[in-house]
Amino acid sequence: MQKVLDALFQIAPTLSPKLKTVARLILDKPNAVATTSMRALARQAGVTPPTMIRLAQELGFESYEKFRQVFQESVNDQGFGSRASWLQQSSEAE
Repeated sequence: MQKVLDALFQIAPTLSPKLKTVARLILDKPNAVATTSMRALARQAGVTPPTMIRLAQELGFESYEKFRQVFQESVNDQGFGSRASWLQQSSEAE
C-alpha cells in the first residue's frame, strides 16, 4: 500500500481538480479504501464513481477493484482482516 500512496503523492500535483480531491481523501484515509465502497468514497469526495476508476487507472491499475485490493491486503496484513471484512460488507449494504 505504501508504494501506491507514494506514487499517488508524486502524481497528485499533475492531476485534474477532481482527481486531486480523491487523491487527498485517499492520502488522508488510506484504510478507507479497503473498508468503504467505491461509491461511498466517491460521495465523500464529492465526485462520481468513474472518477475513482480514472484515478486507479492513472496509477496503472486496470480496475478500481485491483487498486482496492492492494489496500485490503495491507489492512489484512495488519491483523484487522475480520474487522475489515465486516466493515466492507456493512458499507456495501448502504
